[in-house]
Amino acid sequence: MKQDLTVHQYSLVANYFLSAHFGSASFNAFPGWTHIYGPFLIYFSSGNDEQILNAVEAQVTIEQEKWPYSFVNDNDYPLIRGSVSGKVTGQTKAAITLYDSTEEQYDLQQLGYLYATTTDANGNFVINNVRPGFYKIVAYPVAGQGSENLAEQTVTITAGITLSLNLAHGQLNTKITMMVILEPFAYL
Repeated sequence: MKQDLTVHQYSLVANYFLSAHFGSASFNAFPGWTHIYGPFLIYFSSGNDEQILNAVEAQVTIEQEKWPYSFVNDNDYPLIRGSVSGKVTGQTKAAITLYDSTEEQYDLQQLGYLYATTTDANGNFVINNVRPGFYKIVAYPVAGQGSENLAEQTVTITAGITLSLNLAHGQLNTKITMMVILEPFAYL
């Protein structure tokens, strides 16, 4: 979601992904570019605030177990995906961004798929259900040192495989090891 829609004070449900409003860069897709936005679930519940929140949290858990959804039949929506896990050192809390539009800066990318998480208290992170392909992974501090103090690495995500790596803040070259899952997982 772009900020130009989130600055309003009223409730709003919108799937509006790209804009040049508020100084964002223009979107320039190259010929042959494809991208799937979605699928989406709009969930309605009733009750008091606590009941609604509990129902939504329960539904989120149900949907996460189904994802990626098997009813989507498209080459751009692979059902067998990979994972990446690792540890970030040199920072107590870090944000992790994994993105496949590797020619763009991680914080300005528009063309590709992006996955994000934060580390736990020990610096560990996991991103599951990643589309196979070539990615850059970036770890940057949530607090403390500036965002220029980041760890960045190019990685390959393979269907059915967990990529395990360590990232140290301020180091752009990191050691990567791969751990093979003997039984690939399919979401059918």
